[in-house]
Amino acid sequence: MDVTVVEAAEAPLATALGARVGAWTRPWYEAAGVRLLTASPVASVTAGEVALGGGEVLPADVVLVAVGARPASAWLAGSLPLEPDGSLAVDEAYRVLAVPDAPVVALGDLARRRSARHGWVPGGHWDGALRAPGVAVRRLLGGAPQPADDLAPYVFSTQLGHELGLYGAPAADDDVVVRGDVEGAFSVLWFAAGTDRLTAVLAVDRPRDVAAARKLFAGATLPHLDRDVVAEEGQPLRAPRA
Repeated sequence: MDVTVVEAAEAPLATALGARVGAWTRPWYEAAGVRLLTASPVASVTAGEVALGGGEVLPADVVLVAVGARPASAWLAGSLPLEPDGSLAVDEAYRVLAVPDAPVVALGDLARRRSARHGWVPGGHWDGALRAPGVAVRRLLGGAPQPADDLAPYVFSTQLGHELGLYGAPAADDDVVVRGDVEGAFSVLWFAAGTDRLTAVLAVDRPRDVAAARKLFAGATLPHLDRDVVAEEGQPLRAPRA
């Protein structure tokens, strides 16, 4: 098949990873025989064609639209105050913030969770839905908070033959440190600007770094790492021993 990927941002995955890191995936498309158009917003989709904002018209037998998702929460309107995107804002124990005096919890796709480490964490991934119920029920029944209650955002994907795993939540102004060669298997580490606090890890075709990142984000606070040490290929991805 002739495949064209149309991306409104400057690079693939730019929304999640930033344009610089997202651009490192560009060669994957050419290697797979896929035409990639970036900075190309779509103006319209009609039968047989896709018109781009710049004027180009792409013939298309099949169009796959992948632009994100919103919670189907209209049925809750009038019962619980919804956020503008349709989500429910919850605290660290998944209690709905809009009704602090009632024992109401929410998790999964429609829960937008407040995290001491990562700010606001959206729902929508099976990992959160799998692990959050244990936290929510224990806290609802009066159990004490535990260090691992603040679940790190986690997503994984297969992109054009490459395995990606992302732990944490990178910010636009974070500093970027790279392990490995971006033309092969590599990992990207984000640090809060000017600090040694690790905010996120992306591992590309490096399963050991995925496992290491899971351990790093298992505590109650963001891990502290020596940037120079973890950037070295032969060094393990772990926090220094106390």
